[in-house]
Amino acid sequence: MMKDIYLSLGSNLGEREAYLSKAIEGIQERGATLLARSSIYETEAWGNKDLLAFYNMVIHIQWEIAPISLLESVKSIEKELGREKNALSGVNRPENYENRPIDIDILYMGDLLLERAQLSIPHPLIKERLFVLEPLLELAPDFIDPREGKSIKILHLECKDPNKVERLT
Repeated sequence: MMKDIYLSLGSNLGEREAYLSKAIEGIQERGATLLARSSIYETEAWGNKDLLAFYNMVIHIQWEIAPISLLESVKSIEKELGREKNALSGVNRPENYENRPIDIDILYMGDLLLERAQLSIPHPLIKERLFVLEPLLELAPDFIDPREGKSIKILHLECKDPNKVERLT
C-alpha cells in the first residue's frame, strides 16, 4: 500500500540547491513518486549557531516502503552525497549537529506513530523547528500531526523557534 510521506531536506555545504535536487532524484530513483515540493528556504542553523546557514525544503512523496527501509534509503542517499555521520548521529543534541551537504529527515508516514531506538515517526522535533514547519505549511497546512493531534497550521502558529526563515524560491 502506498504511503503519503513527508521528508525534510537540508543542506549547508557546497552547492546547497544542487544537493537538494540530487537528494530528490535519489529518492525517486529508489521508487518514490514525488507529489509536491515546497519552496526552498534559507535558515539559520538550528541548535548550533556555529554552523553555516541551511537551505531547507519539504517534499511530499508516495512510496510503498517500510519505515526502517525508508530510513536505510535516505541514509544511503546522504552517504552517496558525501554526508559523514559523527559517532553520536541520530541523537538530537546540539553538540552532535554538524555542517553537512545533505540531511534528510522523515517527518511523517501518513498517520503512523513509531518509536524505535533508531527511528521516531513523526519526527520528534517538528513542532520546535520553524525551518520544517514553514515549508510543511506550504504543502500541507491542514495535515494533522498524529502525535500532537494538531494541524500543521496550528503547530506553525505555536512554534517558538526564534530562527529566521527566508523563502528563496
